[in-house]
Amino acid sequence: MKKISLIILLMLSSFCFLCACKEEKEKDFHNVVYSLSENGEYYICKGVWSFDGFTDSDKHELIIEAYICGKPVLEIANNAFHFGHMKRLVIPDTVEKIGDYAFEYCIELEEIVFSKNLKSIGKYAFNKCENIKKIELPNSVTSLSDYCFIYATSLKEFYIPNSVVNIGDSILKYSNNTEIKVYCESDKKLSTWHENCFNGLSEGSIIYNYKNSV
Repeated sequence: MKKISLIILLMLSSFCFLCACKEEKEKDFHNVVYSLSENGEYYICKGVWSFDGFTDSDKHELIIEAYICGKPVLEIANNAFHFGHMKRLVIPDTVEKIGDYAFEYCIELEEIVFSKNLKSIGKYAFNKCENIKKIELPNSVTSLSDYCFIYATSLKEFYIPNSVVNIGDSILKYSNNTEIKVYCESDKKLSTWHENCFNGLSEGSIIYNYKNSV
């Protein structure tokens, strides 16, 4: 009986929260701002008012909300977390697009948990993220824009799944050129990839058909 009462109470609490969650053009959750899309069907993560205290002081972790007032967060806006101080970033599975310059100069960033439904990463999105050592893109990603991971000077492993159809110019330029390994699931460089997509890296750094060669 107590268990049933608790379930009913939780359901009522959730219902009350949704009712209390008044749909607005902009919502602020834990100092992170979300804006309603023009068609009103989803929210866009716009960034922060101020970086002071927007992450847990011990964990230095930024977890982006998956839903705002029952509507999914589908995008991270251009320049959203420019100069952010997080060490760990968690992008929910609702997010499909990371905008241009979204995490540029997040120098302290060490770990990224990507959305399993992410489709595209904008230009310069992770420029100057100097402490990331490994990037493993989900199988949903289809497009990597120009210079999206340049100056990743600590990067040692970068995994590109078969789903990636388009790769822009110099996505890893000025990275850890002596130690980095780029593992491509594709057995060759695709014609839809920019001719200079791996500009700055040695031929020995690029490993094609890696899943079948393990």
